Amino acid sequence: MPKTTHIDVASEVVLPKLDKMELGGYALDIDYFLKTDYQGAHAAAKEIPTVVEWINSELQIAIEKKIICKQQLKKAEGAAFLDLRGALWERRGYAGKQTEAAIEAAVHQEQSVVEAHETLAYWSGLVSRLVNTLLSLQAKLDLVRTSEATRRAMVEEDDGRGGE
Repeated sequence: MPKTTHIDVASEVVLPKLDKMELGGYALDIDYFLKTDYQGAHAAAKEIPTVVEWINSELQIAIEKKIICKQQLKKAEGAAFLDLRGALWERRGYAGKQTEAAIEAAVHQEQSVVEAHETLAYWSGLVSRLVNTLLSLQAKLDLVRTSEATRRAMVEEDDGRGGE
């Protein structure tokens, strides 16, 4: 029978380095908090909730900016629509009849509308990243707490047996 070799998969895996999150004048090393091997729940319970709260405050700001960007997009689209219904249609050299559908299509070619979409995309992406980071940190904290509870239960079980 062939000899079986035990491979410690955890030591073989190379995880990607996560970029720092630079928000509100602070560069958060999220890689540290997600990859730290907390030996007990005390350190994790001290560090992770503080980071979670900081991310929550940044998330609030990002959501507010996203809502503002949605309004700015509507404003840019409205202004472009009105301008295109006026003289801008001809100045842009668009051919064909100025139908509602043609104007709507042209609206999305206007630089102000393109920029408003790009800004909204940035804030939408940031909101998503912050929400997902919060979920990852909460999962990490839950895992540390569960591991700590399991370790304590095993120690108590061994103590109950008299250290057999």
